Amino acid sequence: MVKWPWQNYILIISLVIIVLLALPMVLPMNISTAISLLEKNSYIVLASGEYELIAKEATAAAAAVKAELAVTTAESAVDAAEAAAEAAVTAAAKVDLFNSAEVFLFPDATSKYVLFASGDNNTWGDWAEIKDNLGVALSDNFTSKAGYISDVYLYDLTIADVLWNIEIAYADNISATKTSITRFMFNSEYMDLAQIKSRRVPEGKKLYYRMMCNTAPTEYVSVGFRYFFE
Repeated sequence: MVKWPWQNYILIISLVIIVLLALPMVLPMNISTAISLLEKNSYIVLASGEYELIAKEATAAAAAVKAELAVTTAESAVDAAEAAAEAAVTAAAKVDLFNSAEVFLFPDATSKYVLFASGDNNTWGDWAEIKDNLGVALSDNFTSKAGYISDVYLYDLTIADVLWNIEIAYADNISATKTSITRFMFNSEYMDLAQIKSRRVPEGKKLYYRMMCNTAPTEYVSVGFRYFFE
């Protein structure tokens, strides 16, 4: 085994000491050079403390967004609950209205009558305003008040053993688009009273009907109405 002279050990130790003494100066220079290269290539270089601050700010911002979403969700739930409560009150008031409102008749005297004319052979007749034999319109009663039609009485018809369909609707005028408030069917064996769930008739609207039956030519039905106001 070859033995090194003691001078070699002293040389090696000296080199190690020189390297250790030079590291504090070399490392910052290398780090600085690396940072400069990153910044020249459009990278943003931050100190560790700056990264921690950004992370804390991002966490706080995320928490704020979650809190805002929670508030919005809670507000939406409150709005939905209020709407449901209002709808329940409205429904209760409507039930009370249907049970307690004063009911009126059209025509309002036994000397008057209303005739509905059908279309030919399973086709709808033309829309026509609902009027009695004196030319008084049912919609005249809804000129300044909204309301509902609750029943249609079927008194007489010009032919037996056929099936009839009736639709009643409202509109601004005869040419305007109709909003249907009820539809029903009957035949000569079941033609006493048609109880209907009428859609609300807004004030100022005209009331129209159309009818069909499964025979030809045009046939007629005598009808009457019960109605009430809001």
